[in-house]
Amino acid sequence: MFHKIRKLKSLGMSQASIARKIQVNPKTIAKYVHSDTPPRYRPRSVSTRVDLFIEFQEKVKKWISQNPKLKDQEIYELLLEEGYQGSRRTVNRRMKELR
Repeated sequence: MFHKIRKLKSLGMSQASIARKIQVNPKTIAKYVHSDTPPRYRPRSVSTRVDLFIEFQEKVKKWISQNPKLKDQEIYELLLEEGYQGSRRTVNRRMKELR
């Protein structure tokens, strides 16, 4: 996309018309037009999110050791009763790791 934006600008198109044409935010167009190199995307080295599941992990291990047939949804509902505020998807991911 970077090279396409730069090429359209070199053909004399305005930043606003480029943004409309390729349906990209005008701020992105301006950033790419004024930059000499394409953006570099790298994964974050450290997660910026707080894992809400960690404080309940030992409790969940105990539950599944007592009842290995507990489904992820049932564990999620038990966690909600215990005050868990994370998502069901997080519980599903963590359960795959724990089982």
